[in-house]
Amino acid sequence: MKKNSLKLLALPLLASLTSPVFADDFYMGASLGQVKSSDFCDDVSDDLSSLSLTTGRCDDSDSAYKIFAGYNFSKNWGMEGAYTDLGEYSIGYSSFGRNGKAKSEVDAYSLAIVGTLPVSDSFDLFAKAGMYTGNADVRATFGTQVSTDDDYGTDGLVGVGVGYSFTDSVAVRAEWERYLADTDIDLLSAGLVFSF
Repeated sequence: MKKNSLKLLALPLLASLTSPVFADDFYMGASLGQVKSSDFCDDVSDDLSSLSLTTGRCDDSDSAYKIFAGYNFSKNWGMEGAYTDLGEYSIGYSSFGRNGKAKSEVDAYSLAIVGTLPVSDSFDLFAKAGMYTGNADVRATFGTQVSTDDDYGTDGLVGVGVGYSFTDSVAVRAEWERYLADTDIDLLSAGLVFSF
């Protein structure tokens, strides 16, 4: 992941909740979902094998949540910022009777352009593309030894979804997002959206 941060760009968008300029076009919401990093186990297993460690149980999926806010410039285009907790991933390993475990807790701040296609008065389809700044808190143990590290970086984000509006102010959405990195993370989520 690149080393430039978008956190300072995403936070002002989220902080604009109180601005009256965005009335009627501003929205915010929260979603719950499931994440999976399809390459995590294979990539880490290869790294462990190069260190002559035997790989044990690997967990490459977890629950996730995100909080988001956005502004619609028109019925077809908008911008959205979000904070997403992308869960925890872990793998066990051993060597000569000593056991260890590595785990990584990942979160991200993102900023994306959103394109929306209204299908009816209530249904719409949308797609997004943007960037995110991710942070992985890594902790590894081996016997009595403990090592920690923080890995920051910036990379791309894409996604598609569908929304359904109950009223002008309340809607639900379901979406798939991919956080691009050395080991991509896929997020399937559903949540509530409130418009102002």
